Amino acid sequence: MNFRPFLVPILATLACSSLQAQTPDQPQSAPLAARGEKGHHGNWIAEKLNLSDTQKNDLKTYRQQHKAEFRTAMAGIMAAKLKLQADVNADDQPAISTDAAALGQAAAQLAKVRAAELNYLKGLLNPEQVTTWQNLQQKRQSRMQNRIDRLGQTTG
Repeated sequence: MNFRPFLVPILATLACSSLQAQTPDQPQSAPLAARGEKGHHGNWIAEKLNLSDTQKNDLKTYRQQHKAEFRTAMAGIMAAKLKLQADVNADDQPAISTDAAALGQAAAQLAKVRAAELNYLKGLLNPEQVTTWQNLQQKRQSRMQNRIDRLGQTTG
């Protein structure tokens, strides 16, 4: 029996089942920090880099101008992941390889969009902010390398 036609509705139902209802004491309109949430990456980076209001506005304008491009890239990734998961569940080995390659292409497209935004952001920074940016990047690289090293260790 072919379960493929039923897979998308089932996955959609499962994805939606993890959503949480709003509580009266934490309305959706409250700021993220007030709800105990971290917020958007850009807000975090603006805080860490101590961006001026002008820099924040410039970045906001850039993001608004490139919103469609970002959303298209994100939708491509999500669609590719969904297709890959469906074929993994169906144990369709040839399709899995094709889907994994498509996911890689979608990830590459998103990486290009993000790289362009980060390039724009770096152009807005003053020398002190550039130093802070470089320090943040070094810490990130170090954390990633530590994770790689731990994954490479054999257990037993």
